[in-house]
Amino acid sequence: AELGWMMLPFQEADGGMQAEGRTGAGDIAALYEALGPGLLVEPLLEGSILAGGLIAQSPGPARNADMLGEIAAGSVRAAAAPHEPRTRNDLLYCETKAAKGGAGWVLSGKKSMALGGPGADQLAILARAEGAPGDGGAGLALFLVPADSAGVTVTPYILRDDHWAADVELKDA
Repeated sequence: AELGWMMLPFQEADGGMQAEGRTGAGDIAALYEALGPGLLVEPLLEGSILAGGLIAQSPGPARNADMLGEIAAGSVRAAAAPHEPRTRNDLLYCETKAAKGGAGWVLSGKKSMALGGPGADQLAILARAEGAPGDGGAGLALFLVPADSAGVTVTPYILRDDHWAADVELKDA
């Protein structure tokens, strides 16, 4: 974060380095070409590119410019949790449910292989606010959930490339 790597994918308006309409893909590719031989174990892919990318591309309240600025500055570590154990990598088949409750939403379900999940402060959770699991993208929503929230269980494990991932269980979180 101190070197500015975490802000590469974000627009200037969100605390990043990119002009409006630019993705930073070329800058990120050049950085990864330099870092690749060392298999750098840092939250750049997990936090900025995956979680930050989901947040930046989300319409509505999930697109949180303040959160993007905090990710870019390195003051918040984020992880994306879109995958589920039974979906065979089909992101649109989502069994995790979101229901309106109180002043916000209540989430229940299981997510698998959240890259960077064990060290994350915030989880970008894909959940179904409407419809049934096989309904495709209709009814899906992105939620930012503090990893230490009540009802959130993060089970960490290490991958073959020494990166960390986690399974995330949400019980009325």
